[in-house]
Amino acid sequence: MGVNLAIGIMLAFTYIFFDKIFGTLAEKSSISPMLAVWLPNITYGILAFFLLRNAKR
Repeated sequence: MGVNLAIGIMLAFTYIFFDKIFGTLAEKSSISPMLAVWLPNITYGILAFFLLRNAKR
């Protein structure tokens, strides 16, 4: 249980980190703001789907 909790907290922190980075990229670079803001959501959505499908039942 402790390892799963640590992995969950790590994933949450990396999501927030990528959200902040891509938010800054949306403001200061030539990347489309809509794509830059949605990229972390899409990436972690795919990861969540993969983890859910492979979870032990």
